[in-house]
Amino acid sequence: MAPVTTLPPQHLILIGMRGAGKTTVGHALASRLRRPFHDLDDLVLRRLEVVSVREVFDRLGEPAWRAGEHAALVALLTAPLTPSVIALGGGAVTVDAILTLLQHARAAGRAVVVFLDVSPAVAGERLSRDPGDRSSITGRGIVDELAELYAQRIARYQAVADVTIDASIGTPDAIASVLAP
Repeated sequence: MAPVTTLPPQHLILIGMRGAGKTTVGHALASRLRRPFHDLDDLVLRRLEVVSVREVFDRLGEPAWRAGEHAALVALLTAPLTPSVIALGGGAVTVDAILTLLQHARAAGRAVVVFLDVSPAVAGERLSRDPGDRSSITGRGIVDELAELYAQRIARYQAVADVTIDASIGTPDAIASVLAP
């Protein structure tokens, strides 16, 4: 992977499927750039005062989670600009209002959106080692679910991304080094 040119002082927003490495790469990237790191999942959990994503999905439903993602992203993107690295949840791009926020932030020069692309098979392998606290959205096995969600979301990821990086290979630090050599 060839390094990207020097990054301007904007938010770097990482998007991609669950298991793409957004949080892990985000931490590495923030460390390299000496910027704050924000994991949207963590912000939503705090905002909703719950301890797990599974609890939100099981108790409040997916719409509550998506509304929390939108509110947390609005707060980050409308605050005075302190360039940071922000990892969005895998399904955040399914919310039209979030896509609109991302497009406006890009157009205003406040954000660069990076799509960490990973195959459903690789994401499934990663999640089999560390499944996290997510409920199944489709009720299918992890690889089948990821394949279905990837097919539904790929056009949205590509439409909003300024940069696409193959996150299937390399360590998180190597992937971060593509953006911040």
